[in-house]
Amino acid sequence: MRANDLIKAYKDLDWELYITLSESLLMIDKFSLDDELVGHSTMYSYYSGLSEYANRKSKECANEIEAYESKLKNSARSTLSKTTVAAIQDYVSTDPDLQDMKKDLEEKTYKYGLLKSLITAMQHRKDLLVQLSANSRAETKMITD
Repeated sequence: MRANDLIKAYKDLDWELYITLSESLLMIDKFSLDDELVGHSTMYSYYSGLSEYANRKSKECANEIEAYESKLKNSARSTLSKTTVAAIQDYVSTDPDLQDMKKDLEEKTYKYGLLKSLITAMQHRKDLLVQLSANSRAETKMITD
């Protein structure tokens, strides 16, 4: 998997893609446990990194919103005849660009949450792989004894 593929997955991430990723990444082939164990850490690393990327994008967006809100408040103080806290808040909260930025933050936060959930599921997958591998070794040992 290449970095561009991961970034595309982030940009395209929605509920349907999350379900598809979950099904493909969390599936276990019991007949190839060694390969599953070997490949798991790489996939975990990829998606863990993508989760951090999503977290950074959310934080960047939140910082942009904070800076933009400050500019709006300053603009309100110089524009409005009454500069009460409520009037400034009304001025700021009705700004269409700010509303778009907040929707963007919600989307980025949602994607980050989906990726965090995927990482948690992959941790459970690792535990299951270890248990299945141990069970397989125990069964093999019983047969050879």
